[in-house]
Parts: sequence; structure tokens; C-alpha cells
Amino acid sequence: TDCGNQLLSTDGSGHVYLWDLRTRRCVNKTIACLDNAPLCTSLDCSLFAVASSDGFVNMYDRSEFVSGSSEPVKVIDGLTSCTSVEQVKFNNDAQLLAMISRGGAHALRLVHLPSCSVSSETWPGTDLK
Repeated sequence: TDCGNQLLSTDGSGHVYLWDLRTRRCVNKTIACLDNAPLCTSLDCSLFAVASSDGFVNMYDRSEFVSGSSEPVKVIDGLTSCTSVEQVKFNNDAQLLAMISRGGAHALRLVHLPSCSVSSETWPGTDLK
């Protein structure tokens, strides 16, 4: 993959940018969230996820994003409505995505990949670091 030569970033207005570090140019950008949000890439750089304060997580295929697509592969309304998703984290082989919130009774929910099915179980008070 080319992820060693690329950088993903967010700004305070909800944009996600993909930068080519060799040319120092923006390759693509999209509005993915409502605010400056947590962003996570899978270890193999094939996927990335962006969370927002309204409880949604947008998941993108990096190769499609590099090609110019700004559409997420999946939009996940993961936790409870209007609960801020404060952290997203892929497991080592990118088969699971954890969505974490510090508040409320439903603080962690898992998404199975590539099916993008959200678990019906939630776990309280869990914080991944």
C-alpha cells in the first residue's frame, strides 16, 4: 500500500483530508463529521473511520478515497442517539471496529467487518487506549 506516503487529517469544520506527503498536496477531501472528530485507520491502511459528536461513524475505503470518491462505505449510527463517539479503533486484522463513548450506559459497541453489521450488545464504561 501507499499509506506510508499519505496522511489523513481532520479540521474543526468537519472535513477529512488525504494528503500526498511526496507532493505535499491534498489528494481528496470530504465532509465526514460535524466537528473535529476522532479518526482511525486500519493497520493495513485499507479502511479508515471518522466519528462525530452526534453519535455517527463514517467508514471509508482508502483506495476509493484516493481515487476521488467521497462517499463512505458505511454510515454507522452506533451508540445511542446524540451520544458523542469519542474514539474509534480497528483491531489488528481490521475485522472489528470499536466505537467508544465515555458517557452513558452504552459506552462501547463493535462493528464486524466486512459485513459492517453492528453488534446488538453494548458494554458499559470501557475505555480503549
